This record gives sequence, structure tokens and C-alpha cells, in this order.
Amino acid sequence: MHRGELSGTRKWPGDDAVEQAASTRCEKAFDAYVGLPFELSRLEYVPFTADQQGWEHGDRTVICVVYDPEEDTLR
Repeated sequence: MHRGELSGTRKWPGDDAVEQAASTRCEKAFDAYVGLPFELSRLEYVPFTADQQGWEHGDRTVICVVYDPEEDTLR
């Protein structure tokens, strides 16, 4: 798991822009956390970010969770 902050102004940049920024941040953190580039790993990640209301109140947090898509439970 990785927790970080996205940059941006108070104005909501839109779902696509936030999703892209979060994915970029998570993929960079993935390499360091897992020890392999994302493309070479069987693991996946999912980013969690604030919605528009949270963003406009200053929440730029992104939480990246790594998981194994072949497993039914998290360990």
C-alpha cells in the first residue's frame, strides 16, 4: 500500500484527470513497493482518491492498494 498526495488547484480537474494522476502515482510507487515493474508483475493495483467534494475541500490523498487478482482474499 502507498499513500501520497496529488497536486492540483482547488478547482476539480475532473474524474479522468484525477484517475490518470492517481494511476501514474500508483504505478511509480508499485515498482518500489513490489520490487518489479508493474508490467512484469502478476499483481495489480487500485487507486482510491477523493471525490469532487473532497477535492474542493483540499483532499488530494491517493491510496494505492496492491492485490493479487488470482486470490479471493487479502492477506
